[in-house]
Amino acid sequence: MTLVGKRLLLSLGSLGLALGLTELGVRVLAPQTMENLQMPPLLRGEFTVPGNHPVHTEEYTNLVHVNQQGFVDQEWTDSPIGKRVILIGDSFVQAAQVPLEQGMGRVLDTLLPGAEVESMGVPGAGTATELGVLDQYALPRKPDLVVLG
Repeated sequence: MTLVGKRLLLSLGSLGLALGLTELGVRVLAPQTMENLQMPPLLRGEFTVPGNHPVHTEEYTNLVHVNQQGFVDQEWTDSPIGKRVILIGDSFVQAAQVPLEQGMGRVLDTLLPGAEVESMGVPGAGTATELGVLDQYALPRKPDLVVLG
């Protein structure tokens, strides 16, 4: 091995050791637990008031139905006949731009006989928002399956 190769190997090894010791120090001196994490407020978008909301833009015209839980979906039953599947995601899951029966949740509902699919879509949802929806809305409904869309 050449002198340049040895120096490069020594430099990379030193950098790796320094980063490893720094990580270990942070984990010991300032551990990050789930209790330390602050969730941002759950902003659920424009359609949260139950009822029918006519929407007209240059791209589409639609009647958006918001259920009693404040999500763009059909009304949910408290005791589903089959399995309860909850779909969590962004505006693709919310599907406010298409008729209700063409939304991802309703289509999935027709493809899964013996299951009731509930859509919990939030426009612009990222991982933190999906976690908030899971904790605040989905888990209290005791789902058999949760799908992130």
